[in-house]
Amino acid sequence: LRDIMQQISPLTIEYASCAMRDRRDFTALLSSMGLKTQVIVGEHDAIISLAVAKQTADACGERGARLDIIPNAGHMAPFESPVQVAKVMREFLGASA
Repeated sequence: LRDIMQQISPLTIEYASCAMRDRRDFTALLSSMGLKTQVIVGEHDAIISLAVAKQTADACGERGARLDIIPNAGHMAPFESPVQVAKVMREFLGASA
């Protein structure tokens, strides 16, 4: 991941950061999606806290969302713990079928 990030121009990172900062909050729309949803968060994520992940899952309305917390992972859980992330995704997809 470090190698990938070092190949990206600083201007691209600036634009991406501004786009994330300025994006609209669509949380209120989650309950109207009508889709089974999975929220995956790293146990030690410093960007998306466990509380925010739980709020996101709860915002999915009456269908709810499955919240999976990846142990010993941060914000980049798919890179840090790919086997565990794949496992919870397979479980979710199998349960949703």
